[in-house]
Amino acid sequence: MAPGTGNLALATAFATLVLFCQAGICSEPAADLPSFTETETQEFPEPPSDNQAKPPNQPVEIPSEVIEKARQVPLIDDDEGIDEVPSDPDFEAKVHELNRKILQKEIEFAKFNVQFRRQANVQGRWRGLRYFVSQETNAVMTASGLLGQVIARERSLANTTRSVDKQTGRVVARPRPLNRHAIELALCSQMIGQQIGSLGALGELGINYYHSAQAKKNGYDRASALKKAAAMRQELKALLSEREKLVDSVLMMPTQREVLRWEGEVLKDICNLTFDEYRHFHISIARFRTLQNSLYFGDFLKSSVGWPGNLLGILGQANRNPTLAGPNGICVMTSGVLVALNPIVSRGLGKLMEVKTRKKLNREFGSTEKQDLDDFEKDTRQLKEALMRHRQYGNAPMRACEDRMALYETEDLSRQKAFELGLREIKAGQRTATQNVASAQIVGQTKIVNGIALMIAGFRYPRNQRANFPLTVNGQLTYMCGAYFGAADNIRIQVQAEIARRRLQRQRLLPNQVFADRLKALEELEKRVNSPL
Repeated sequence: MAPGTGNLALATAFATLVLFCQAGICSEPAADLPSFTETETQEFPEPPSDNQAKPPNQPVEIPSEVIEKARQVPLIDDDEGIDEVPSDPDFEAKVHELNRKILQKEIEFAKFNVQFRRQANVQGRWRGLRYFVSQETNAVMTASGLLGQVIARERSLANTTRSVDKQTGRVVARPRPLNRHAIELALCSQMIGQQIGSLGALGELGINYYHSAQAKKNGYDRASALKKAAAMRQELKALLSEREKLVDSVLMMPTQREVLRWEGEVLKDICNLTFDEYRHFHISIARFRTLQNSLYFGDFLKSSVGWPGNLLGILGQANRNPTLAGPNGICVMTSGVLVALNPIVSRGLGKLMEVKTRKKLNREFGSTEKQDLDDFEKDTRQLKEALMRHRQYGNAPMRACEDRMALYETEDLSRQKAFELGLREIKAGQRTATQNVASAQIVGQTKIVNGIALMIAGFRYPRNQRANFPLTVNGQLTYMCGAYFGAADNIRIQVQAEIARRRLQRQRLLPNQVFADRLKALEELEKRVNSPL
């Protein structure tokens, strides 16, 4: 054998032995194998005995190319059971940067929701008390005026004189002349009370439109806010899609991929829930604003129709024209109808606005509010389980994910608190609306009775005091009871509202407190978003 041929055979055999042993095929120690010289003598003829032949124990030179190929053979990791593969060295930094951008955008979205809720539905601290004063003044002055008219007419009836008609021989009863000045003062009390109620309702309606103009100026009216919310939602979807593509493009451990995938699902759920929160605010504000403005307009209208009737009554007494009691009765009856219908119509308009707004949003963005909440709970649970499976490896990115997981849960609690506030406001509003409907029926129906009595007395018995006065007094007594009931019910509602407000204030459940806590939680989340991997 030539010297070069021997060296090549020796190198080939050694490389084969290294490969087989490295792959785990050789299970016996190398010392038990036959010597290389014995193997060579079996396979090749004896080389010529010259000085170029190398002795068996002389070191063999192995080409560097063979050694380099042997080093490139992958090793099997018994713990993982997978091959180690090259990965993107900047992958973790890229994922962290995308997580940071997504969370910052979601925090910005959530803060926008809070500001939208605050500015698009401003309810001042003293609005309830201010409106209570105007409507209570209306009710008390109306009831007092009615009482004054009843007393004046009852005194006239109590001092009735009886005489015999010489021509017919019949006994004629004549009430004492009516104290017209007392009637005029009583009617003035009713008229001023209704004017105060009308101005109070008109003032609150104007304040609402002023706040709406301010919200529009700041970009928080419903139309502008919807455009901004939709744009932020699209930006979040683009970032989530970029993150998903990045995670799918890099090779990694299966448990790490599982954690990152489930965290992506949780981030997507938070994006959906944040938009659902905006949707809830948008619908509730549209419904409440329509309901409240309709109530204010109805209160303004009922008082604006009522006080001209009182004015007609004053003119009738001043000009000694009892026929004006008929038109007075028409105004009073119309006002009573408005009193009875106002809370029903306002509530119906609010419900129609809610249905219309919900359909519009569902048509543009889909109806997935309940599904989004279920998905968040399911994906959060899956992420926790994936973190537990991966925790044994102790990787820094996963510890950062565990920290973010705690923040997701904290932010969700503040979101739930705000959601419960919305439900509580809806229930309180429904309860108040129901009570207002019942109270309005009592007040409105009694006012209708008074109006009908005035119409009959004015049109049928304008100068027959014996028929006119009892009919008018009965109608006024009926409405007086309704007016006093309305005044008492206003006090009850205001006292209950103040008690509830103090209780919620102690529990930090007032709207301003809940939203302040929400902003604080979001700021805490924002501080920890930039935590290192």
